[in-house]
Amino acid sequence: MKALVDTIRKSPALTLIVRTVIIALAYSLSGEIGLWSAKERELWPTLWFPSAVGLTAVTFWGPSAAIGIGLGALLMRLFKDPSLLSLLNSVIPNVVEAYIGSLLLRKHFGLPQRRLTTQEVPELVLSLAMITNIGAIIGTATQVFTGSFPSSEIVRVWWSWWSGNAAAVILIAPIWLWGREVELQGEGSPVNRRIVLFVGVAMGLALSFLPMPKGPTEMWRPTLAFLPYLLIHWVSLSLGARSVAFGGAIVGVVISLATNLGHGPFATTDPLASYDAACLFNLVTGTSTLWLSTLAAERNLVARALAMQQKQLEATVLSRTRDLEERTNELQSFSYAVSHDLRAPLRGISGWIFALEEDCGAQLDATGQRHLERIRNEAQRMGMLIEGLLSLSRISATEIRVKPIDISGLGTEILNRLAEAHPDRIVRTEVHPGIIVDGDEVLCEIALTNILENAWKFTAKCPEARIGIEPVESPCGRGFRVHDNGAGFAPSNRDRLFIPFQRFHRASEFPGTGIGLATVHRIARRHGGSLEVESTPGVGTIVTMMLIFPKTEARSEMSIKVYNAL
Repeated sequence: MKALVDTIRKSPALTLIVRTVIIALAYSLSGEIGLWSAKERELWPTLWFPSAVGLTAVTFWGPSAAIGIGLGALLMRLFKDPSLLSLLNSVIPNVVEAYIGSLLLRKHFGLPQRRLTTQEVPELVLSLAMITNIGAIIGTATQVFTGSFPSSEIVRVWWSWWSGNAAAVILIAPIWLWGREVELQGEGSPVNRRIVLFVGVAMGLALSFLPMPKGPTEMWRPTLAFLPYLLIHWVSLSLGARSVAFGGAIVGVVISLATNLGHGPFATTDPLASYDAACLFNLVTGTSTLWLSTLAAERNLVARALAMQQKQLEATVLSRTRDLEERTNELQSFSYAVSHDLRAPLRGISGWIFALEEDCGAQLDATGQRHLERIRNEAQRMGMLIEGLLSLSRISATEIRVKPIDISGLGTEILNRLAEAHPDRIVRTEVHPGIIVDGDEVLCEIALTNILENAWKFTAKCPEARIGIEPVESPCGRGFRVHDNGAGFAPSNRDRLFIPFQRFHRASEFPGTGIGLATVHRIARRHGGSLEVESTPGVGTIVTMMLIFPKTEARSEMSIKVYNAL
């Protein structure tokens, strides 16, 4: 069997023949089903399935499918009325309808390769109505011309022909548009949603068994026909286009067949009234099903695109996280090497300086003593730089334990230590009482110590030095501000403010390593906060540190471990 299928697929001629035969049989069989269902009440079928088969065929296979449609129409009439006029009356309208449908659906809308949008649904519905109307006009004209119907019935014949064709095409269109659409699993249980879909379809099937009323039709009967669609359309928003397409088509086909047979919600003692009500019902529900299925397909397309972007974003985040971890490990290894491996030769240098001074100090003149002193100072300065770099690396990998911190008490303690270390200095300090922030106690003490030491250092040349600490509140968190009237720095240096080892004053004026504010900035970032510095040369500096961790009413500690790159 597989070999036969492969042989047919490889031969274009055999493929065309087999396709033509399949289309002809499907077209003829669907027509016989429609005629059989309408025979009992002598009606035109409320759904003319051959039109749906024909437009589906030309949509997928192009104008060549019109050959199969013509053969199918010929088969339907051949054994009923083999006269030439009857055959032409059956073949010509259907072939013309199929050919024009091929031009519109394939070339104008780009189906089936191109996806339909909800904005194009009204245009598609009008196009399908126009395509089927062309066939209905030609068919009606030939029927009246051949004397099959009197000219006084021309409107009724046209309406019956066109409404049945249009309703069938519009009802089946969602299937060949979205029948292969992949459905997404949304929130909630998919089993429950499919149960609702099954209940809606089962309700439509149950309505088809309603017996025909003997008297006037109550209003509740046709109203019931819309209840299954409410369930099916509601489920479509979660299950997708395929569910609403097949569910809506099944209900519409079953109710239409039941109407032809004299059952269902639209069955009345007046056959024409039953036909009109069922056709209008199919046109309305078919259009709404087409629009909702297209909307569900667009929604699924957007959901798939978002899911793909999310996967790509997760992959990107994972990749960059790994890169960051690698860089962090490399930087930590570098910091370890600097802080440990460089200490040994530095200790050796310091030792040899001491030995040189002990053994040969008396032989050195004043110039040699100055050179030796400079070597000792540079060695000490290098030791301070290594120690600062080690402290900076420790801050980046320190575990943060957040708790309420008394900045007022901590600041007063640090200022007292500075005053004891420099008894010759007279500094006026102002510490606002009750400054409480949420952060890591050890890191906040390091930050506040660096800020106050800078303020103490840069006010050394002020005759009336002043240093103050005050609270800062914002909707995001709490912090503190330290202000002084020291030397300050030029605004042009702000871009280099938090870069390690950057200095804005000569070492002879204000000693230091340039690591203090970089350390404070790192601590603020670890707390999710910020550090802002405002300074004016000769006027002073204001340092504001914000901590964005949430306010903690309880005294319980929160442990957060974060690793940042240097």
